[in-house]
Amino acid sequence: MAGHKVKADELLKFVKSVNWETAARTFGNSHNTLIGLLVDAWIRFAPKRKAHYVLEAPPSLEENEKRKEKARRLSDVILVHDVRPVGIVEVEGLDPFKACKKMARYLKMRKPTRFLFGLCVFYACRPRGGKGQKKELYWLKVKDAKDKDTGLGNIKKKAQGISTDKPLMLIFVDKEYESDPLDPNIHLRKAGAQYGRGKVNHVFGYIIVRGKSGSEICLLDKRNKA
Repeated sequence: MAGHKVKADELLKFVKSVNWETAARTFGNSHNTLIGLLVDAWIRFAPKRKAHYVLEAPPSLEENEKRKEKARRLSDVILVHDVRPVGIVEVEGLDPFKACKKMARYLKMRKPTRFLFGLCVFYACRPRGGKGQKKELYWLKVKDAKDKDTGLGNIKKKAQGISTDKPLMLIFVDKEYESDPLDPNIHLRKAGAQYGRGKVNHVFGYIIVRGKSGSEICLLDKRNKA
């Protein structure tokens, strides 16, 4: 991924090198797992005679110091090729719109660095479904009592609206809800711990360039199709 541009097929090749099978063996909040898998894949993806590095939880890249307190931009991971920051990664479970907004600012940035591509990973974390119903986990953020839907279609539209000539990949990590995923002595009864019952079973994504989205790309599919 050297040079001044990154092609969509290069980004896809990197994303396909991620060990998504490992994610399928995890329960609960996927944030740490997903960051770890992306970091591992990026370092292994380095070409000959060049090294890949990663800056985790990087500092704010705010250009205007006077506005720093009001407009901090903190990503999850910065991907580095040789000595140059080239990619920006956002992993988000609750607020996909916020992640898209942050990504837009990163991709339009010119100083102190110019990123060549973006990667937004959204993981399902909220269960829904009443008593007697089959529960599922989803990507929506509950904004108010009306429970406005900010689902997959709207997330894609938002990303298309902020995209540039730099490839932006959206990855959606879907989960199935398991009532007793672990040893019965490990109780996950509290509402706030319900995400602990989610097991990754489907990972797919889209590459967006200049407002246009490619077709769906399957990265992992462990769903029961019976």
